[in-house]
Amino acid sequence: MPSQTVAGNFDLGFKVRDDGGTAGCNAQDLSLAPHYLTFKVPMAHLGDFVWEDKNANGVQDAGEAGIANVVVQLKDTAGNVVATTTTDASGGYHFDVNPGTYSVTVVAPAGYVPTVANQGGDTAKDSNIDAAGKMASVTLAPGQTNLSLDAGLYRAAELGDRVWFDANKNGLQDAGEAGVAGVKVTLLDASGNAVGSPLVTDANGNYLFTNLKPGAYSVQFDKTSLPAGYAFTGQDQGGDEQRDSDASAIDGKTAQVLLASGDSNHSLDAGIVALPASLGDRVWHDANLNGVQDAGEAGIGGVTVQLKNAAGSVIGSTVTDATGYYNFSVDAGTYSIAVVAPPGYLSTVKDVGGNDALDSDINAAGQSALVTVAAGQNYKDLDAGLYKTAAIGDRVWFDANGNGTQDAGEAGMSGVKVNLFDASGTVVASATTDASGNYLFSNLMPGNYFLGFVPPAGYTFTKPDVGGYATDSDVDPATGLTTSWIALKSGDVQLEWDAGLVKRAPVTGSIGNRVWEDSNYNGVQDAGELGVAGVKVNLLNASNQVIGTTTTNASGEYLFDKLIAGGYKVEVVRPSGFYYTKANVGNDASDSDVDTSTGRSGLINLAAGQNDMSWDAGIYRKASLGDKVWRDADHDGVQDVNEAGIANIKVQLYSGSGVLLATTYTNATGNYLFSNLDPGSYSLKFDKSNVMHAGYAMNSWKWGAKNVGSNDNIDSDVNSNGTYANVVSTDVLKLASGQNDMSWDAAITPIVIDLNGDGVHTIARADFHGSFDLLGTGSAIQSGWVSADDGLLAIDNNGNGKIDNISELFGGNEKGTGFAKLSSYDSNGDGVVDAKDDKFAQLRIWRDANSNGVTDDGELMSLHDAGVASLTVSYTELPFLDANDNLHLERSSATLVNGKSVDMTDVYFNVDSKDAAKAGITLPSMADLLRDDHALDKALGQGAAGATVAAPVSQAVDAQAQCEMAEVLRRAMAHTTAQPQEMVV
Repeated sequence: MPSQTVAGNFDLGFKVRDDGGTAGCNAQDLSLAPHYLTFKVPMAHLGDFVWEDKNANGVQDAGEAGIANVVVQLKDTAGNVVATTTTDASGGYHFDVNPGTYSVTVVAPAGYVPTVANQGGDTAKDSNIDAAGKMASVTLAPGQTNLSLDAGLYRAAELGDRVWFDANKNGLQDAGEAGVAGVKVTLLDASGNAVGSPLVTDANGNYLFTNLKPGAYSVQFDKTSLPAGYAFTGQDQGGDEQRDSDASAIDGKTAQVLLASGDSNHSLDAGIVALPASLGDRVWHDANLNGVQDAGEAGIGGVTVQLKNAAGSVIGSTVTDATGYYNFSVDAGTYSIAVVAPPGYLSTVKDVGGNDALDSDINAAGQSALVTVAAGQNYKDLDAGLYKTAAIGDRVWFDANGNGTQDAGEAGMSGVKVNLFDASGTVVASATTDASGNYLFSNLMPGNYFLGFVPPAGYTFTKPDVGGYATDSDVDPATGLTTSWIALKSGDVQLEWDAGLVKRAPVTGSIGNRVWEDSNYNGVQDAGELGVAGVKVNLLNASNQVIGTTTTNASGEYLFDKLIAGGYKVEVVRPSGFYYTKANVGNDASDSDVDTSTGRSGLINLAAGQNDMSWDAGIYRKASLGDKVWRDADHDGVQDVNEAGIANIKVQLYSGSGVLLATTYTNATGNYLFSNLDPGSYSLKFDKSNVMHAGYAMNSWKWGAKNVGSNDNIDSDVNSNGTYANVVSTDVLKLASGQNDMSWDAAITPIVIDLNGDGVHTIARADFHGSFDLLGTGSAIQSGWVSADDGLLAIDNNGNGKIDNISELFGGNEKGTGFAKLSSYDSNGDGVVDAKDDKFAQLRIWRDANSNGVTDDGELMSLHDAGVASLTVSYTELPFLDANDNLHLERSSATLVNGKSVDMTDVYFNVDSKDAAKAGITLPSMADLLRDDHALDKALGQGAAGATVAAPVSQAVDAQAQCEMAEVLRRAMAHTTAQPQEMVV
């Protein structure tokens, strides 16, 4: 076969001859020994260039040199290295290879990284290696040459330098100028976008961005991270990029710089300088001397203001402009100012009102306090208020014709004292009028004043304000004071404050007030008590001579007027059937002031012009009490026609406190009467012992039923309920002036503990000025109440820190309820409630210290805090109706933490039965509570056989007290065996 000189693909064919002429292959045919064919195939070539891509744009630009000694590996399709070479001095490399498929890997030298691949569309100039240095595979035919496999490499760049304090403000880094730490620096790309994370300057003010790809960059120094009061110094001062400041004063940005491969640019610096500071503000005319710049108060121009350093040395001076403003440009530091007040001006009060922008900051000498001004600060609060002194004055004259105007020829009055008062009413100066009646107060500070004129004896002031300020009188005749405030402004001279005098007329006064019917005979005008019309009242002089007479009007009021100063008395002539009430038992505005025998007041020393309306007189009518004891033949509890009275029944009248006052007997018709009684509380006791009626002994008759029907005039009123006892009593009733009315009381109970060891004390229903939901209806009522020194046993069920109603107290409307509730707290059954019991800690004491029926702060406390250690569950019924009409019934004891035993009593507080009825609550009456079997025996300490034993009566402090207590307790009803007849009263 001929040799081939042209590269390409060829077909080879062979012809075989059958030399033996026989079929098949045999020895006669060709020799079976191998025959070799030799082919020469041309070599292929690849390679090119490894260069430093200075601008990292992936293209071989003019001037970008090759990199010598770079290792280049040739790899087959399996990735095996089949050849290695290094670039020559110009960066070139070359592989001669058999035709086939290959790839090239460039091993970047230390510090180099591959540039971007396949840029620009020109394979002869771009870079073909990826980030790992590997090129794509290429297939080479025999003799083919591929010299386009280039590799661009670049080195990382860095950019930075320093932020410094430009102390001399020349825009250049000078020796000794310190760096600034903590300034934020952001790297920006060619488009102005942030690259990576910002840096913060170190302690020396240095920063450096490293590992940067070649390209265009700038940096931005963050103005907000500069020290307070600092800004950037001048940009690009001088011609030395290594020393100047490159930051824009506006936004802190530098110009862009181009970083080539491997560049290290340390030229982007920023100098900062302290901003200029200032201090100053305004000097103004403080017209009203209040130390505050008010609307309309003008500035004062041309005032000298000195600037002083911290040592007090004057380092500058200026003058205020036409509007009073001044300003000093200063470096950061400590300063003060001094204001040189113009002639006639003084410094106003300083630091008034709490607003530095409006107050005055200089003292009386014109000096301010030291102030410290920071870099860049504009301190505009150093103000100075100045004022001028003022004057008040004019004339006091005799107003001969009394017309209130200074007429021609009306002379001034000398020697009249004039006082000047400040706004607080304090006399700040006094003057005396001269021979012409003139006076003057000068050198006054602006402010509000008034004048007080002291008229000479026998003179008073003329009518005020009848004309112009210059000629009229400006004084109130009643007070001698000017009729309006005198408002002095800075520099005011007000010479128009005059006072006219006239001869004084006698000054008269009056005496009077009220005569009222004292319905309850307590000596005090209570709500609803009416005045008495037509009562004669005499006015007496000090010698008891009648010098005037009047009568009370429809409201009971009287008046004596036009009285000159002197001594007087009033004498109230009581109408027929009236008596004088108790005198001087309260305050003068509400009590009675006349003697109970004469109706005369004490001596009234009436001052000139005094109107004394405090002389009252209470009068009352006597009351009567009585009716009839009769035979209730039909046993219906009502006086029927022809039911006869019973004579000779003993009737005794008792005071409200149980003292026997009088005794009488029913007459032949059964009637009895106690008359000429003072209004007050009473009870009656009826005794039928040994009385005969129609041949029957009354001892065997029983008393009729109480309060049958709705007519009190014909029912029976004794606490009897059919008892055969000879002696029975009524409830206590109250008689008003001229009346014979009953007041029936009911009762409801809580347990009360004697906290101070002096016994349980209560407050009368009428004297309890608070209210409490004692009925448990949600509405508070007035009732008898516990004294402020004792406490109510309580349980705060809802935990609100208050006692809301009767359910949170220990009591109710039935006997024994309180102690039954208490016994439920004796968990260990030892008869004592103490710390050993489960719920002891839940118990509370309510000490109503202000007696208002409301649980106020500090009034509700634990038993321990109240000093109570234990409570005895058992009790004894020992009824006692105290002077306040509250019934002490079930009695026990409590032990204090000091070991002392004190009373614990279930007290039945007096409640108006109308309140209970309105609420739909049934309560026992006081009589019902006292009427229990043997209640009297228990109260008196006597057994059924009458044997005397220890009892509360015997424990009374003295004989009189024993007597009173016994009489009260005898209201309980005695019992005998049933008898066939009954009588009623």
